[in-house]
Amino acid sequence: MSEGILSQFLDGAGERSYRELVQAHIRKQSTLKLQQAVLWEISNLPENIGVKVSDYIDVLNEKFAFDKNFWRNVTCLDAFISLMLTAIEFLPINNRITSIEASFEAENQEMAFQIFQIATLSFAYSASMQKEQRKFMGIRKGIFR
Repeated sequence: MSEGILSQFLDGAGERSYRELVQAHIRKQSTLKLQQAVLWEISNLPENIGVKVSDYIDVLNEKFAFDKNFWRNVTCLDAFISLMLTAIEFLPINNRITSIEASFEAENQEMAFQIFQIATLSFAYSASMQKEQRKFMGIRKGIFR
């Protein structure tokens, strides 16, 4: 594995709970900042991919937003694999990224990390607005809620 942004992130946080990563985003950033971060990440993708991200987010929400096992047990590495497999299936990236292994190639790590960030920030954005979703995910927005 080469030392790109994706490798560096997963080397440091791969075994960390994905739920805790999403929770950290919610606690550090306002709902507006989370929304802006998602839009910024999308704007940095090639246009043909960026226009499909809304559909990708919808698919992620259908597959994972209310999957108790996902939120209870998944590490950042596990989440990356699940989210990336979904991206490979639904986003027009198969000219560059056709497998999890390909996402770790030096020329693909930045895009793979952006796709992971979009998913993570999108989950955080939704959960920051919806108390019931936070409760389902096992995420607390603040110390007492």
